[in-house]
Amino acid sequence: MSTLLDRSAELKVGIDRIANRERDAQIAQNLMVIADALKGFTIQAHSLAVNVQVLSADELLAGAWITAPEVTSLQRRTDALRKRVQENRSEARKGNIWANCETDAKSLARNVTNSVESAWRRYLETLHMDTSSFASFRNVPACRVVLRKVDEINNTIRGQMQALPTTRKEVTDLAALGKEAKELIRKLKLDGVPKGVETLLKNAALGGAPLSALTDDVLAWLRENPEYLESLRITASPH
Repeated sequence: MSTLLDRSAELKVGIDRIANRERDAQIAQNLMVIADALKGFTIQAHSLAVNVQVLSADELLAGAWITAPEVTSLQRRTDALRKRVQENRSEARKGNIWANCETDAKSLARNVTNSVESAWRRYLETLHMDTSSFASFRNVPACRVVLRKVDEINNTIRGQMQALPTTRKEVTDLAALGKEAKELIRKLKLDGVPKGVETLLKNAALGGAPLSALTDDVLAWLRENPEYLESLRITASPH
């Protein structure tokens, strides 16, 4: 027959067991939070690595897209987190160790993403054709179909601005479209337009024309046909 002392001892064991289960559940929950976040970072890092590899293969990712101090800082944070989990996993999320690690990981991912996205946009902008100088030809039957085709290509290229490439085929396919648009512009028949003006308008669409192309004869014709002159803009060359 158990005594009151025996029952008290059994009750204490039961209470301790429940407390341990609750403590273990909290530890497991904290570790799960870290594990889920690390899994997300791993997936993101793998995806960015693919983007970087594709862009680097075609030398589209110029400049410093990642810095050594950023990588070193994150490595130091992850080493501290690993040590904390190994030595005292119940304290995994206490203090700043995990918070600092997560902050550095997010910062590095954001910086790499921005670099990759900027490089991709810059490349697509080189493929995009500026057809504003041909606004006056859109109602000319001989030009209408060609300009619509260029518009379609431009829309396709513009539509890829938010989708980073995962294969080199995506890059080469878009490059082919850009080349096709340039050929369409070069072969455009601008009936009734002097050769010098035609060259100026086409070069403006293909990346820009030098001021030397704006000869006296060309400028005189443009002044007589202001609808063409108004579609042209002077910008500084990046080169």
